[in-house]
Amino acid sequence: MSDATGREQSDEAKALVERVYSAFNRREAEALESLLSSEFVDHTAGEGQQPGVEGIKRVWQQLWTIYPDIQVKLEDMFGEGDRVVSRVFFWSPSQDRPIGFAIEIFQVAGGRVIALWNVLKLGRT
Repeated sequence: MSDATGREQSDEAKALVERVYSAFNRREAEALESLLSSEFVDHTAGEGQQPGVEGIKRVWQQLWTIYPDIQVKLEDMFGEGDRVVSRVFFWSPSQDRPIGFAIEIFQVAGGRVIALWNVLKLGRT
């Protein structure tokens, strides 16, 4: 793979991850159907979390219920080939403070996220 092709792949993967975060901030869980692969795997899913796209939708719904004004603020993003690493804060505009953070690794193929690994902390930061 040439450097240009690798850079293009990385740029496309990062743009996809940005669309995932944008969908979260707009409360558009249904957008996950076009952003995540039907074979999507959350490698760090919580106990009892439904697998695949439906599991992530449910997690998003739970977060929106617990933290009604929660927003994701993307702080850092790095991409290499089919992998994207991000550092995000979960922000409460009404409290004007972070309410959590995550370090996430996304794997992308065929224009969709196929896998996710993350370390997530919610609550006081």
